[in-house]
Amino acid sequence: MAVTARKRTRSRKASYADGALTLALDGLHAAVGTLCNQRPIPKASGSGYHWLDSRYTQLCDGVGGATISGHGRHSASLIPAQIDYLKLKILVDTRTQALNPHPGETPARLHELTQLRYRPQDAEGLDAVANEIVGWVRAVDDLMATKTALSPRPVSALRPHPRLPAV
Repeated sequence: MAVTARKRTRSRKASYADGALTLALDGLHAAVGTLCNQRPIPKASGSGYHWLDSRYTQLCDGVGGATISGHGRHSASLIPAQIDYLKLKILVDTRTQALNPHPGETPARLHELTQLRYRPQDAEGLDAVANEIVGWVRAVDDLMATKTALSPRPVSALRPHPRLPAV
């Protein structure tokens, strides 16, 4: 009877470890997909979706200031790169290269991480990597929110309306 009870205990531990690995892999898939995949936004009409670029693509676009001013010309006195975007992109690219040294772009390397085979004891490390990627996603979202809030207003918005009294 004692042998049977011992076998049952071992099988419970094995299934728990397998479950932890499955959860960790699901978390890694979700985190990589959130950073590297396009995301659907429902259309105002209610039918269909509009697909936005991935957060990583938006981060790369923000490095060069591609969508900051709304037009293609930039002042010669402005820095040609957005420093916060550049620092985050360097962090993401460097850390991804450390995680997966195979050649390729960062999104391809991250997707390749999700396709590798892992052991149950790797679950804790996968959770840490997934949490790090989620942190990058939050940082990109914060940068995008800041960019929108700090974008220059059109000159017409700064002029008072001719029929309204000056404040």
